[in-house]
Amino acid sequence: MATNGSAVQDLLSPYSSMLELMNAFHPASFFAPLISSLNQPILPLTFSNVYNVTEQNSSAPDVEGKILAKDSYGRQLGTLMDAVTVLIEREQLPGRAAISKDDKEKLKKLLALQKKIEATKLEAITDRLGRIKADLLTLKRKDRTSYDKLMSSLQE
Repeated sequence: MATNGSAVQDLLSPYSSMLELMNAFHPASFFAPLISSLNQPILPLTFSNVYNVTEQNSSAPDVEGKILAKDSYGRQLGTLMDAVTVLIEREQLPGRAAISKDDKEKLKKLLALQKKIEATKLEAITDRLGRIKADLLTLKRKDRTSYDKLMSSLQE
């Protein structure tokens, strides 16, 4: 007597070639080599530019949208941090009330945050200049005339 497994094999035997062909064209089989080699971010940098300003989180979303179009949250916070830094640095002036130890720690944290932000800005500049340098070298290799023209215009 045949086992269940062999009975199934006997039943499918005439169709085995067709099943193999169907498996070969199965989407998972077809796209697997392509999918395993893909490594691409989806919507890169989109999240840094999306602000959801609604009536639930703003009393005047239309006004806030106009402000954001001109000055990002980062620029607004940077301006505030710069102004507060000036106030912190002037804290030592004669005639000023002494600041408690806890408050001084809070101010130190703000100054440390500002230094980190400034360091990040410098890193971004360095990265951007590195990309520009690579682009210039590519232009120099591929189109020397355009490269020379650009370099000449930069010296003006």
